[in-house]
Order: sequence, then C-alpha cells, then structure tokens
Amino acid sequence: MIVNRERLERCLNILMTVVGNKVMPISDFLKFEIDTESGKLYISATNFLAFMIIEVGDVEEYDNVESTFLIHAKKLFGLVSQSTTDVVEFKQKKNDNLSMSVISNGKYVFRLRNDVENFPVVDFEYDHIAEYSLGEILMNWSGGSLAVSKDVTQVAVQSVFFDGNWVSTDFTRLSMVQDEKVEGGESLLIPTIFGNILKQLEGMNIIFGKSKDGKNAIVRDDSLGLFASVRLIDNEFINYHNFLNKVQPFFSLGVNLNSLTRVLNRLYIFCDSVYKILQVKVDFTGSDPILTFQIQHDDSGEEQVFVMDHLFNIRPDKKVFEFSFDIEKFLQGVEHLSSDDELCAINFTSNGIFYLKEDNFSYYLQRMDY
Repeated sequence: MIVNRERLERCLNILMTVVGNKVMPISDFLKFEIDTESGKLYISATNFLAFMIIEVGDVEEYDNVESTFLIHAKKLFGLVSQSTTDVVEFKQKKNDNLSMSVISNGKYVFRLRNDVENFPVVDFEYDHIAEYSLGEILMNWSGGSLAVSKDVTQVAVQSVFFDGNWVSTDFTRLSMVQDEKVEGGESLLIPTIFGNILKQLEGMNIIFGKSKDGKNAIVRDDSLGLFASVRLIDNEFINYHNFLNKVQPFFSLGVNLNSLTRVLNRLYIFCDSVYKILQVKVDFTGSDPILTFQIQHDDSGEEQVFVMDHLFNIRPDKKVFEFSFDIEKFLQGVEHLSSDDELCAINFTSNGIFYLKEDNFSYYLQRMDY
C-alpha cells in the first residue's frame, strides 16, 4: 500500500490528539481500514473518552496488506514525521498478520496487534445542533472553557457545559459565551479534550451535534474527512443561571485595555506559584476615580491605571473600595478581551465580584476575601 507521506503525516498528527490512556493498551494503536471498493484509506484512534476517524484518501497497491490492521501510533507518527520521502509504503508478507514493513527513507518493521476486533467501533449518526465557521466555534470554546476547574475531585466542573451557552466554572470564577446560533434545549457536559480536537480542525464549516443515544458530542470537518466523537460526562452542572440572577452591578470603570494588561503582567512578576493576591483599590474621593493595583509579597509593586470613564449603577455609601483577587485569574479574563477601540469596562458588583462583558463573552471572578 502506497500513501502520500505529507497527507499521512497531517492525518496522524490530528489523530494523536486522542491516542492512548494508562489502562487500555489497545488505545496506543491506530486502526487502518481500507475500503477495497473505493481504494480509500481510513484511520481511527481512541483513548476511550474520544474517538476519531479520518479519511486519508486514495491509496495505491493496497492488495499487499490486510484490509484492516492495528499499528503503534506514536512510533508510526514519529517515523512518518521524520521521513523525507514523497510516499510511505506498507508491505506485509503473505500469511503474516503480526508484522508490517513500513518503507520510507529506510525499511522498518512494526509488530501488529492481532485483536482488531477489540478496537472500538463508533456509530456516528447524530442530531444536528449547529454549523459554525472554524473561528466561531473556537471562540465559543475558548471563552466558554476559560474557567474550567483543575480539581480532579469535581468531575462536573472539569468540563464545559453547553445549553445554548458555553459555560465553565471552578467555583471562584465563571466564564460564559452566549451562542448566537443555538437558542437552548440542549444539555451537554463536554470534556476538555473536545477543545483539543477543535484546535486541529481547518475547514470553513464545522458541524456540531449530539449522538442519537445522547451520550456523545459529535464534530465533523468535511474538509479533513474527519468525524470525532467525545463521550459526555454523566453528571449535573451547577445552576449558573441562579448565580447570574443574583449579580447586582455596582460600578463600572472605563480603562485602556492595553494599559491594564501591561500593568497586570508587570505586577504578576512579583507573584510565585503560591502567592497570587492582587489588591485592587478604587478611590472616589476626588473628582476623578483613582484605580490602584498592588502586589505585596517578598518584593512588592504598585501601579495606577488611568480611569477614562466611570458609571454607578447604585450610589455608594462610601468613597473607597478595596478588594483582593487571584491575579492569575484576573489577568486571564482581561487577556481574553479584544476591544477594537482599546477601551474596556471593568465592573464590580455590590459584594465585590469583578466581571467583564464583551460581545457574547462574560467573565466573573469572586474576590478572595469574601
């Protein structure tokens, strides 16, 4: 079997996203399938959380290999990516289904698994949810996954919840993107590997759906000949609508986004892996508000950001407000913004929650001393 090396390398690179887990050795292997009627090659990969199949395309001289076989993924990808030939050739000796010769710059022999029947088979029939440009779905996922928890004991929040909004939380913050193409009606708890798959796509039109049994999220990119299925988490997400209904806007400060980002990055230098406390002070004593950011650690730093505009939703009963936030999480929210006019509004609620809104993106961060 002769395969275009460049196309094979691209396909293997995508498939490596879902290769391997620590429990199932078969997940370290790729499943090669040749459609003997069309002469097309399909390759599948799985880590038993996600499954992916990609159409490599037409191959030549495929009658000298088994129509279906399992070959080690990491070794094959390493070889193909380091080869410089135009094609890669696969050859098998007659009556030998335990080894495969792979020929590129040299000749290499791979041991094959002989239990191809144990490799998972996925039904890709699905119910259509929405069709996006690649940029749209990447932006939805990027904003919606910003607050995913790293707490391994909280499975439900190690994922992104989709119900027409893309939402994540780690219980100290919440990020959300309102999907303009879906009005609701769905309820999917999607593992973060879904985002890793999205980053591999390249088509103009990406199809997003749910498997017929409701247990998997499906993504399809026809430009790559790719189907991917990700097993949904069977758990309950928090009632984030209840949280949003309780958010009471207090005051907003208009600042230059670029200046704010630079200030936070400079102060972040004075933090370490444990200490990340950003002190925020807003002083309304004078005619113009004064916004001060401060880090006090082994070394310390303090900077002010010029307030270009401000708005009170509730008249304050005092003139000076002080809050403490996790600077890393504060900065992640700010860096996600992309205001064209460079003016962004940083907002605070009556109980000191910091939040940002831009287009369909919202980000909320609880203060550390609350």
